[in-house]
Amino acid sequence: MNEDVTVLIKVGNDYKEQQIKLLLAQTRKYQIDSVVYDWDKFVIHEGYLKEVESITIDNKSASPMTFVVYPFRKSTREIQFYDPMIVWEEELFKRFLGSTLPQIIIPDLVDSKPVCNQTKVSFGSNYQELEISFDKELSVDVTIDGFDKRKISVFNVLEEYSVPYKVFISNPKTDKKSVFSGELHSSRPIDYLIFKKVLNEDE
Repeated sequence: MNEDVTVLIKVGNDYKEQQIKLLLAQTRKYQIDSVVYDWDKFVIHEGYLKEVESITIDNKSASPMTFVVYPFRKSTREIQFYDPMIVWEEELFKRFLGSTLPQIIIPDLVDSKPVCNQTKVSFGSNYQELEISFDKELSVDVTIDGFDKRKISVFNVLEEYSVPYKVFISNPKTDKKSVFSGELHSSRPIDYLIFKKVLNEDE
């Protein structure tokens, strides 16, 4: 457990009984010894798009209409740990590793190759979001011609990869060792696209 526990023990016989209070300190936690990625099974997924905004504009005037979209305002890098053998429970990892989960370095893509820089995430938290380097206030003007009806869809172009991992842990007090294994998924915006689909009057 991640907190101290008070236990009352009753001792005695038929003539006398007494309670003894014990305070049990929380268990000594495991520590991460190493993280190993299976680079031979590192896979880059290309061509994925994520819709971040959609709006229908019906310009009923003869003059063009211009409005502003922000392709990266809600964008983040998404990280997910996946283990097909278990139902992921963050509380389980906190019992092993402590209420403040330790951080590990994850790969970044540089020139379409995995590189371990200093990007870190909390191990044990199934889904996480990281900030991206793009300006979230970047604005793009979208113009609709007069008497035109369009559905405007804004997409992020994603850079995605997956790689199997093994996290080796040990308990310095008991010398017990264990291994967590699974697959790491990363998805990061690298560009944007804007589509303007023509709509009929009845759409």
